[in-house]
Amino acid sequence: MNYGILPAIGQLPANIAVLDFSGLIVEVNNGWRLFGRENGLATANHCIGQDYLAACRQDASSDVLTRELEDLIAGRRQLVMRWYPCHHPDQLKRWFILLGARDDDGKRIVISHIDVTVVLNAGVMARLETGDHDARLHS
Repeated sequence: MNYGILPAIGQLPANIAVLDFSGLIVEVNNGWRLFGRENGLATANHCIGQDYLAACRQDASSDVLTRELEDLIAGRRQLVMRWYPCHHPDQLKRWFILLGARDDDGKRIVISHIDVTVVLNAGVMARLETGDHDARLHS
C-alpha cells in the first residue's frame, strides 16, 4: 500500500517509517533502507508489513516509548519525542531522536529516527573546550 507521503519526505536525512493504525509499517524512506543495510537488518522488504510496536516490546528499555506510541496510535496524543542510544559495537556511540506524529488526515503515523550524534558530540566538545572536563555522553 502506498500512501504517497514519501515523495515529499523520502530524501530527508532521517530514517522514516509510516505506520497504519494497527502499528504495521506500510512505507519506509531511503534513509530507513540504507540504515538497515548498513546495520545488518535481516528482514524482508525493509520491515514493511511488520508490527513496529512488536519490535519495541522486545526491548525492555522501550516500555515507556511503547506506551507513548500506543497512545499516539490510539489518538490519545499527537506527538512522541524521545532521545535514545543506538550504539554500534564497531563504532562510536550513536544517539537518535525518535519523533512520532499523527498525520493531518488521521490515516497514518509517521515515525522518524534522526541521528543527532554529531550535534551531541559538538556540544560535549564545546563544554570540554570551556574547561568542563566532566562533559561526556552516557549511554
